[in-house]
Formats: sequence, C-alpha cells, structure tokens
Amino acid sequence: MMRIVYTEVWPIASNSTMVEDSAQYRPFRIFDLPLEPDVVLRGELVMKGSSVLVADDLTSVLSEVAKLLDKSFEIIGMVSDGQTALDSIMALEPDLAILDISMPGLSGIEVARELKRRGSRTKVIFLTVHEDSDIMATCFAAGGMAYVLKVLMDSDLVQAMNEALAGREFTSQFTPH
Repeated sequence: MMRIVYTEVWPIASNSTMVEDSAQYRPFRIFDLPLEPDVVLRGELVMKGSSVLVADDLTSVLSEVAKLLDKSFEIIGMVSDGQTALDSIMALEPDLAILDISMPGLSGIEVARELKRRGSRTKVIFLTVHEDSDIMATCFAAGGMAYVLKVLMDSDLVQAMNEALAGREFTSQFTPH
C-alpha cells in the first residue's frame, strides 16, 4: 500500500479522505493506493495503470500503440473516429487520450478543443505524421500536452505520456517546414 498526498483539490474518490490544512487553509487529499510506482520521473511518481484512450483511423497504428503501452498503462478504449473519441473520453474519463489529428468525423484538434471547452481533466497527446510547427502550435492551443510524431512513437510516446501526467508538455524533435 502506498500513501500519496496531493495538495490540490481532486474529485472525490472512494479511497480518499478530505483534510483541511488549518495552518495554510489549503485542502488536500490523502489517497491509499494499492499500487506500486512504475517509474520515478524527475523525482515524481508515475503510477502503473494510468488509463488511456487511443484514437486513430489506422488499425496498424492502434495495434502498435497497444503493444507499446501494454505493460505500463491501462488501455480502456481504442476508437477510429473523432466523434467516438469525444463521446468515449467524456464517458470513460481516462487520464490520457492519444489522438490522431486527421480522423473521420471530428479531427483530433476539434476533439481536444471540445474537451477543453467542457472542462475535461483528460490530458491530450497528439500522435501525428505532421512535421509542421503551425499545426503543433494549434494542437497546444487546443489543449494538447504533447505532440508526438508517429515515426518517433517507439522512443517518444511513453515519455510524452509520463511528461503529460506530470503536468509538463512534450514535443518530438523535428525540423519545422
């Protein structure tokens, strides 16, 4: 059992206790988690089992992402279009969503904008073929936490996800066009 104390207000969960820090008047939660740390990233724990929804219209990409994430993350959904991605994220509330930019229906950018508008806490990772700094800027403005090139997914995707979970942005290295 691991005890983690967060100094932010988090949604009420059955395994949390609300405590008022009278010295600083700051609410915080204590979570007793039956999980062990997966990795320590820059001094922060990244927990096994963070939930992920993956959206891409290419079956081969969905399959490769599933293999990459199998041991470190809990994949709770894989979808092939933007509207289903939006509906699934709102219903399942995953910790992370990996979105392709170009999908049928809503684009990944449109999905991210709508998630942001609705106040979703899901962190968005864009997985794309676009080596374009303007598109990247649009993705971050839409609420994305990471921009990962598909050709670099083997080396960058898990790192990008861990950075997003820690509240930091990540970008695959590329030469802008």
